[in-house]
Amino acid sequence: MTLKRWLGLGLGCLSATLAACDGAPMSQRVYLGTAGVMESVRAAAAGSNLLVEVHGNPFAVGQEAVDAAVVETFQEALSGTAGVHMTSDPSQAARPDYRVVVVLGADPAQDGNALARGEIKPLRPKADPIELVAIFRYKTDVLSEVRGSIGRPGSPEDTTFRKWLWRVGRDLLPPNPLDPWWIQKLDKVVPRNSPTRVSAIP
Repeated sequence: MTLKRWLGLGLGCLSATLAACDGAPMSQRVYLGTAGVMESVRAAAAGSNLLVEVHGNPFAVGQEAVDAAVVETFQEALSGTAGVHMTSDPSQAARPDYRVVVVLGADPAQDGNALARGEIKPLRPKADPIELVAIFRYKTDVLSEVRGSIGRPGSPEDTTFRKWLWRVGRDLLPPNPLDPWWIQKLDKVVPRNSPTRVSAIP
């Protein structure tokens, strides 16, 4: 494991501990392999669908409802990214070797590299706050990783839960500020000579 990844995991664990005290929504990107993650997302979708694999259900609803909440909200976080759609159906995925894996009710000791290998520690669906580990992977290689937590919401339709998932999705699959598509979008909002331009990048 690289020093960058160790530092990210350490900061993520500290943030999670502090947020867990009051159940406030928390999302911390602990690893980003490259600034060009969005290029990998586009390659994975291949003009079609990127697979989202969801584990865990901390709600009194069916798993399909939880899967749909994650897929829909992550899709919103990617809003405007041409040619990228998300699905929880492996048969609809363009390149299933690439996928987003989300664990809700994760064991705090769940390791992202292990998750990429399909090794999932026993889930804790009744825990409060709910712990999350999310990765974007290619085969067994982690391309980005986010950890988070949130005080137990009532349902997957809860507004605070959806806003938190949106942040997780954006942290996991961030836009590339050097991407021509993103530069064009940013130009419409923040002039290139503005001192706030850098801070405007999500």
